[in-house]
Amino acid sequence: MAYRLFLGKKGDIKDLVSIFDSDSDVDPCNFEEQKKFNRAWLVSIGIDPDKEMYPWKSLFLRQPVKTLKLFLGKKLRKS
Repeated sequence: MAYRLFLGKKGDIKDLVSIFDSDSDVDPCNFEEQKKFNRAWLVSIGIDPDKEMYPWKSLFLRQPVKTLKLFLGKKLRKS
């Protein structure tokens, strides 16, 4: 399953499609075209694709102790 993306709109459950389906509105494209569209889509929803993202902040706000354990565990394994 994957989200069918539209410029300016974040993915929604109603936009989920099977990646193996075929239909008259399916327009196959190569990997480079997918990357180019994904970058344009990110920009269209206000995300800078060149900025490094840190998902820890929002996760930490929801589950502080569990997130801190995950973060510290990864940091300790790298040392």
